[in-house]
Amino acid sequence: MKAIKILILLAFGFWCAEATAQTERHKVMVAGSADMWWQGTGDKKRNQDVRRFLLNIAPSFGYFVINNLAVGGRYSFGISTVRSYNFSKNRYEAVSTFTSVIGPLAKYYIGKKALKGFVSAQASYVVQTVLRRGNVTNKNGFNTGGSAGLAYFINPHVAIETGAFLTASGFKGDLPTTRGGISIGFVVLLDTKRTTPTLINPSTPADN
Repeated sequence: MKAIKILILLAFGFWCAEATAQTERHKVMVAGSADMWWQGTGDKKRNQDVRRFLLNIAPSFGYFVINNLAVGGRYSFGISTVRSYNFSKNRYEAVSTFTSVIGPLAKYYIGKKALKGFVSAQASYVVQTVLRRGNVTNKNGFNTGGSAGLAYFINPHVAIETGAFLTASGFKGDLPTTRGGISIGFVVLLDTKRTTPTLINPSTPADN
């Protein structure tokens, strides 16, 4: 019980902590997130043996046009592999997919404390390359999605974010794909309005 009380007090302190110089107008946001998962399915009675792996890295940047609202761009690169065993041919077969996504991003922060809520939306152009048994195919598509979560500002310039995301992708000739999950990332805020201190008083002549 004592440990639970301490955690509650810490959470309340994070919520009440004042956070100055965070998401004001003219700040520049540099952020990044990554998600990764692995899945294995095996059932010899049904002649199934499938292994799936996915890694996605997504850096982004934005400029705060008004307080709490950043507009910018996002790029992500993902690798996914599906490796299955073909029992009839007695061999493993793998399909690897490389995906690049680029497009605009809008992000809005909610609150004035160190712990803020946020929502974001993005729309992107997608380029996908598929490798299957020596054959390479390329296709282009469109992606749209959004996320919502919490950002905790460790200091006025660095925050850790976690939230849920949902994206939908479509390619010509293929069925649309929807993907959701949880991601963890970080944000760095740079101040573009910082003034340079004056080292020499212009009215005072320099010593010879």
